[in-house]
Amino acid sequence: MKVGIIGGTGGMGRLFAQVFQQAGHEVLIAGRKTQTTKEEIAGRADVIIVSVPIRDTVPLIHEISPILGEHHILADLTSLKTEPVRAMLTSKARVIGLHPMFGPTVGTIRGQTIVATPARCNEEDLRFFMTIFESQG
Repeated sequence: MKVGIIGGTGGMGRLFAQVFQQAGHEVLIAGRKTQTTKEEIAGRADVIIVSVPIRDTVPLIHEISPILGEHHILADLTSLKTEPVRAMLTSKARVIGLHPMFGPTVGTIRGQTIVATPARCNEEDLRFFMTIFESQG
């Protein structure tokens, strides 16, 4: 699968880019200083992960939501869930909120906890994330 991380140049985005690359997925990155845009990520990736500062999360989700279809999985990496998940549900994408219970300085997800908030998805979508996270500890 192609995994796109919007905010992939920040600490948490870089960490999760490594997680998905190590799992064998192609990872596309968009950040403030990349040539790849958030719109390109939304159009090219199968899984879109939003990893931007919380103040920017909901507006960014609203910007990309019209591009997304039912074949996409949309997730975020924020600590707050209510507003980001509500915003993601305005898209047609399948939605899973993710809350890493750690910061980007850990260097690896081994031994860490990630809370998944499935909002509109199927078991296969949830298994996609869980298999990757569990395989990396």
